[in-house]
Amino acid sequence: MSAPAPLGSGVEVRAIGLKFDKADALRSARQIVAALIPHARADDSDTLAVTPVTGGITNALYKCTFAVGKGDERRAPVLVRVFGGEGMIDRKRDNLLFISLSKAGLGPKCLGLFDNGRVEEFLEGCTTMTCDDLGKKDIAAGIAVQLARVHSFEPPAEVVGEVREPALWKQLWDWHKQAIAVTFEAGTKEAEELQSLGLGKMEQELKELQAAVPDSCPLAFCNNDLLAGNVMVHNSTGRVHLIDFEYGGINYRGFDIANHFNEYAGGTDNGYPEYSKFPTEAHMREFCTVYVEELGKAGKAAGTTADEVLGEVKIFILVDHLYWGLWAVNMASTQGCAQFPYLMYSRNRLQEYWKRKQDQPA
Repeated sequence: MSAPAPLGSGVEVRAIGLKFDKADALRSARQIVAALIPHARADDSDTLAVTPVTGGITNALYKCTFAVGKGDERRAPVLVRVFGGEGMIDRKRDNLLFISLSKAGLGPKCLGLFDNGRVEEFLEGCTTMTCDDLGKKDIAAGIAVQLARVHSFEPPAEVVGEVREPALWKQLWDWHKQAIAVTFEAGTKEAEELQSLGLGKMEQELKELQAAVPDSCPLAFCNNDLLAGNVMVHNSTGRVHLIDFEYGGINYRGFDIANHFNEYAGGTDNGYPEYSKFPTEAHMREFCTVYVEELGKAGKAAGTTADEVLGEVKIFILVDHLYWGLWAVNMASTQGCAQFPYLMYSRNRLQEYWKRKQDQPA
């Protein structure tokens, strides 16, 4: 039996005290959907089709499709999201943000909550992008438009707090503190990989990077994780949808765009980003031009030029590599590396950091 659960800002959503068991995904999904979804029926516990959805790292995703019998009306499928990254994400905050974005027309609907996840509207007729898609002109333009709209969004106070300040540095220093405390059993592959990362150097690097960011860098509500798997495009209309805002918050808009450009390299499927795919200067400028035009429509441009935004982006390219390099170390500690080579991914992000730093003009 589900009941409304208060999340703050007057938001309530159906919730049920069940926990998804990934070892028995079919039974768990059927039980949760039957309890939460109004158009579910008793026989769905035997006929609901459950299909894993690939593309995410932190969470496990399942598409749930209702059977259609003779004379039945088709019922919309739903997405079951099973949370990962335990201890690294405030899930009450994440749920409130998800619903607020939906109400603002910036995301799918929340259909209900369970103990370790959420049931969401499934974006039908949409295709998840690959890193190779991100550089295509029409898709890049659509992403720029949607990102400008996200950056114009005003989230609830419960999400961003009383003081409007960037989440970047607190998050980075928290992850740094966690990462340098990570250990693995001596003699294991994980222990050797961790040792090779040179985390002892990161404190000084973070201090230098933080000191180099001007106080004037504009803030906005940011996705902070705009990889290819978090971009979907409708097959018929071409409309771009940005999804998964669990790392979202007030941040530097330049960081959000820099993170997106770094994601052209991919690597979230196998741990090996291909940095030859990083966008060209001309592509980045064109992206920023579309972005600024859309900001202007929302009355948020205030004389901003594409070159100014691009300048902000370049400040954060290096920061972003440390951000995800440290994140991956902590994920290796909490999740292990059996399903994804987090330590390999961390090494590749940090190697690109050192390479780009060395290539910078003195």
